[in-house]
Amino acid sequence: MGTHDRAVRSLIKGTQSQSSVDSTKADNVDRYSDPESISGEVPDIVFEFSNGHTTIVEVDTRPMSDHDEKQDETFQRSASQQSATSYEHYFALDVLS
Repeated sequence: MGTHDRAVRSLIKGTQSQSSVDSTKADNVDRYSDPESISGEVPDIVFEFSNGHTTIVEVDTRPMSDHDEKQDETFQRSASQQSATSYEHYFALDVLS
């Protein structure tokens, strides 16, 4: 399992153990359904919390590619246009350190 996948799993485990998560969707992670695409881009994780808040999460490796930059902009814009929605961006090695 690569660094990116380990970081995604770590974020899922950490968030679920600390928060009131109603649902978790994760791209290409066993046990979880895939998140819906957002303007043609699929985030790594989408958490829905019991208080009605949704968090979109993307994990990247350094350096970010042009595609990574496009996803980042897409998810930021989407979260800013929805109430009770936030966007969190992480670098895989920062999550794992």
